[in-house]
Amino acid sequence: MKYAATAALLFAAVLFPAALGAQTAQRATPLEARVKSRDLSFCYIDDKTFTADLDIWLELKNKSKEPLIIGRFVPGAKGRVAVSAAAARDGRFLDDHAGFGGLPADESKPTFGDQPDERFVVLPPGKTYRTTVLYSVYLRYASGPPVPGTLPPGRYAVQLEIGLWPLPPVADEEMTALAKRWEGAGRLFTGPVTTNPVSFRVLESTRARADRCSWHDIVGQEKKIGVRW
Repeated sequence: MKYAATAALLFAAVLFPAALGAQTAQRATPLEARVKSRDLSFCYIDDKTFTADLDIWLELKNKSKEPLIIGRFVPGAKGRVAVSAAAARDGRFLDDHAGFGGLPADESKPTFGDQPDERFVVLPPGKTYRTTVLYSVYLRYASGPPVPGTLPPGRYAVQLEIGLWPLPPVADEEMTALAKRWEGAGRLFTGPVTTNPVSFRVLESTRARADRCSWHDIVGQEKKIGVRW
């Protein structure tokens, strides 16, 4: 496909550090994740397929009694698609679809100081952090043949699982040492967190355009975000 390289880069950013996944499994998530759609555009891939690019507001509320250290930018999102928000809440998801979300990962080896820097946010108890995340779903045109991994036009809902570590994965030992080093500022938390479903609709008459590809606007650029205390 035309944007295979970009998609591969974004898929690579979805990987979560193994140590953090194990940590999350042992403890209930301290963050409440809420999302709502901000914009929807359609990106041309070829004459048979296109993507629905969802620009989504993400709000993360600290439900715990301690400050949380989270990534300032959302590096990866995995999504599951259902035919409706109700179906998603019931756990009835579609199997045959592909999607990708997040931002390209910085390929350099990260280094850290004694305190969280501008790549992180220290979120006080009871406060909310707001940012945005992009997620794209592969679709096919209503008049075209079936294409594996794509969905036909229609009404859908996507539920996201979002990682909050803003950098490439690091070794388990380094992650444990970093959490210990920063514990005076708060608890290092990287997720993942699961959101409520977001509904979207694709009309049969939809025709995607190459100049409406949201991913092209953010690759290699920092996204503008806002913090709401």
